[in-house]
Amino acid sequence: MNMITKAILYAIEAHDGQYRKGFGLMPYVIHPIKVMNHIENDRKNMFYDIGEYVLVSACLHDVLEDTLYNLEGFSEDVINLVKLLTKEKNETKIKVIEKLKDNHDAIVIKLADRYDNCLCSDNEIQKEYINRKTVIESTQLLLEYSKKVGLDKTYMYKQLEKFF
Repeated sequence: MNMITKAILYAIEAHDGQYRKGFGLMPYVIHPIKVMNHIENDRKNMFYDIGEYVLVSACLHDVLEDTLYNLEGFSEDVINLVKLLTKEKNETKIKVIEKLKDNHDAIVIKLADRYDNCLCSDNEIQKEYINRKTVIESTQLLLEYSKKVGLDKTYMYKQLEKFF
């Protein structure tokens, strides 16, 4: 089994029983799979080649934060990248973005994550999300870091710029 398939199956198991806020009975696991897909779809607009471990990490990016699973069986590269993306208990959204500053792979995953979180802006919960001061400030910082690492040519970046 390839690593992407393994990550998808692991995410399905880890997020079993979780649902996306404001999306009725939509299983939460749809979100991390979409995050991975946004990166894959935008690959041609990136200045560097995304490794498979980035796609795997994108699919698993919420596992440590939102479940009791520990990523056993995945490479140290995947585990370290997911840990970097994981919001700690009292950490602010700004602090999460600041710790990604020098890691292109973490920035591209967070960019895809934030883009996916903003996609359904006609949903009242999403409108509330987009208008939160902490989301606005952290997204502006994320866009700044994304531009510095050359991700400003990506579709995700351009769309997030429109939101913020």
